Amino acid sequence: MEKQHRDFFALKNNFKETEDIQTLLIKKGENNTAFFTVAISTHKRADLLKETIDSVLSQQGFDDFSILIVDDNPERNDESEHLIMQYSDERISYYKNTRNMGMSGTWNRLFSLAQSENVILLHDDDMLYPDALPVMKSVLEQTKSYYAAYCSTYMVYDMQKMTEAPVQPEGSVDIVEMKTMDFIWGNIAGPPSGVCFRRQAILDMGGFSKEFDLNLDYDFYVKLSHYYPICRLDKHPLLIYRIKDNVSAKKETLLAMAYHDTIIRKGIVQDKSFIKRSLWSSFLKVHAFRIIESLKHMYHNHEFDTREEFKKMGMMYNKFDSLIYKIMMRRYFKDKI
Repeated sequence: MEKQHRDFFALKNNFKETEDIQTLLIKKGENNTAFFTVAISTHKRADLLKETIDSVLSQQGFDDFSILIVDDNPERNDESEHLIMQYSDERISYYKNTRNMGMSGTWNRLFSLAQSENVILLHDDDMLYPDALPVMKSVLEQTKSYYAAYCSTYMVYDMQKMTEAPVQPEGSVDIVEMKTMDFIWGNIAGPPSGVCFRRQAILDMGGFSKEFDLNLDYDFYVKLSHYYPICRLDKHPLLIYRIKDNVSAKKETLLAMAYHDTIIRKGIVQDKSFIKRSLWSSFLKVHAFRIIESLKHMYHNHEFDTREEFKKMGMMYNKFDSLIYKIMMRRYFKDKI
């Protein structure tokens, strides 16, 4: 693994990468002073987008929000545009990119266009529970020092079997602060959907970077936690996270994720001593291998040998690395190195 990050936490203006791409206003909404802007990026998934929008409009006893949709499909008068024009709710604003921006570019455009201080990023195939926004507002009022709140999710892997929203467990929300070093164990924040951000913090951070592709949320969360206090909301799910035709099941994607994931983790410990960096390097090679093996099992993908692919990437571990991994795992809940 040759790629290194001498200053992993250095910020850059990622908004510049797409500033020459125009975004057209197709449907103008109101309520720009709403407490929340629910920001939805979409691309050719009108059937699922409708369910996502309806889940936001169905919030129980709470209407202090606006919905901002940016469509990354430049094609005019497509199925998604026809869908949006059927809604009469004045809280919905709908834009179309004139050229495809990709995931990071569209997310950044959402934050550029949003008006509210609190922006909830939402995927076009996920759904909010009916109490998501009132619960989130209550939490934010208790945690004004935090600049991002990551909600607990209910994962749905087989959408064909889901005929209605899963029953939500009863109980209050646990608020857990997340430090940068906590992310050494992975993306502990969860999926990049249903997350509430302070808009100004995202602008000041320079937005999301496409450098790490499918790991871009993990990369951003780590850097955000370096500059601002953030928290995770546990026990009480606010989001139904649905997986459909997931590109992550493909061999090339899994290996790229493992590679970038390891770079991010090495960036987290870049300022540690030489000895600690070496220990973490051993740990991370074993950890990456086990993650890929777990994902292969989850996605029923057995088309490649992880050991052989890791050797080609220079990421394969030896017996010493394996020993270090076991020792560090035993120490995890006591003393983090």
